[in-house]
Amino acid sequence: MSTVGFDVLRLIEHNRSCYVSSEFVQGRNLIQWLKYHPNIPKEQLFSWMYEIMRQLQLFHRLKGRPCYQYVNPYSIIISGEEKLYLLDAGAQSSEMLIRKMQRKAVRDNFLPPEENTYRKATAGLDIYGLGRTWQYMLSVTDPAPSLTKREARKIRKVISRCLSRQSKHTYRSIEDIQKHFPICRTKSFILKKQKKVLIITAIAIIAAAGIMIRGIPFRSIRSSGGQKEDTVSQTPADKPGKKRQDDSASDLLKFDMGMVCLLKLDQYAKAAGYLEEVGRYGADCYAMIARYMEKDAAMDGASALAAALERAEDEIPEGRERECIHGLIKGYSLLGTKEAAPDIVRLGDVYLSLSDSEGGREEADREIMELMAVSFEEMQKKTEAAAMYEKILEHEEAAGNREELFAKMTLLQEAGGEIEKAWECCRKGIEELPDSSRLRLLYIRMQCRDTSVDRNVCAETIKSAITHMPELAEMEEFKKLQREYDIQVEGEDVWVGR
Repeated sequence: MSTVGFDVLRLIEHNRSCYVSSEFVQGRNLIQWLKYHPNIPKEQLFSWMYEIMRQLQLFHRLKGRPCYQYVNPYSIIISGEEKLYLLDAGAQSSEMLIRKMQRKAVRDNFLPPEENTYRKATAGLDIYGLGRTWQYMLSVTDPAPSLTKREARKIRKVISRCLSRQSKHTYRSIEDIQKHFPICRTKSFILKKQKKVLIITAIAIIAAAGIMIRGIPFRSIRSSGGQKEDTVSQTPADKPGKKRQDDSASDLLKFDMGMVCLLKLDQYAKAAGYLEEVGRYGADCYAMIARYMEKDAAMDGASALAAALERAEDEIPEGRERECIHGLIKGYSLLGTKEAAPDIVRLGDVYLSLSDSEGGREEADREIMELMAVSFEEMQKKTEAAAMYEKILEHEEAAGNREELFAKMTLLQEAGGEIEKAWECCRKGIEELPDSSRLRLLYIRMQCRDTSVDRNVCAETIKSAITHMPELAEMEEFKKLQREYDIQVEGEDVWVGR
């Protein structure tokens, strides 16, 4: 696949401000690159989806708060080193590509129906274009390994909110989207889940058998063995109570099966079918959750679900607390409102306290802990969010996810004013993942940004990083740091001027 030259934007972040310059690179636009590389590794797919979002977020932070306008796969450039850039739409060399974006086929796919052309730039149109671009990336790629059901569901939910321009739950800024972007899971949990499902199914069958046996009068059981003289007679007065017991047992079985389908098997239509037959235990609330997840569309009737969630919390059947709280947390996460964040945190604490083992070992525990961490971020509780990600890290095994968690914790601790903790966290990540350019560059940036750190110390850190990873010096992110902090590298000597 041949490459061509593009003028692209180099977005530079400095002390929470952002600056832009132009650069000429050899490469391909995203639509051409994916045409020849459909079997992209899942981790790279997630990384690029996140990077497009990050570049847009930096662009929106430029002086004057501009919007990019042309958000689609034609305006995203992949360099020969597989670095991602936004096209410099104002450059003369970009005119031909801009004309291509004005074609009806492109506009119909990457602009909302009410917009006929790329004639104005707004944050809403950038967010819509981002959602459509992500949709396109997912439709033309076959990542390896495949996305898990949870990853696919989370991404579809984020995309849905990007595209639902009239909904009150639509995203208003790129920062809001970043909080909900899922962590990539490269390690498969399928075998563990299958084993768990078999156990749950066996328990449900045994429970069903037990209820069926209890529901048959002793007279019927014994008569089948020819022992009519031992039958237990039932007086008319006994029958109403017996029927109530049978109805209660039947409802509880349906409720249990519905919750298994909802929480363990991801069989939402079946879950709703079971739960809609139950007139107690707040089952209608969990049925609403299942129906929404089955449709996988933008949330309608959020106020009805919010009221049902409050009611269901008061109707939890004895012995089902953990499953019901898990279901309630799912429901609050579907609301997608800042008001739901405190409820997710409150119920998450209760759920983890009811865990049979240390919280975080089970996949469901991790899902809830991730929701709690995002909720803490929504509530601007950065220290608590970092602490929750640290708990997730204790049981995470995939190197890519651990790198992501170390980076998140470092940034949250730094933003929360816990600078020493942030440095320690980043150092720990580098010790564990010495080949992580992301963590090494993050550590260098933190040191250079801190005016209390001697420049010679910064230089030694950079020298050590380049000695371990010589390719670091050629990375675009490192070159940005060089320009920002006047870093000079000559052979084995390093100087930091600013």
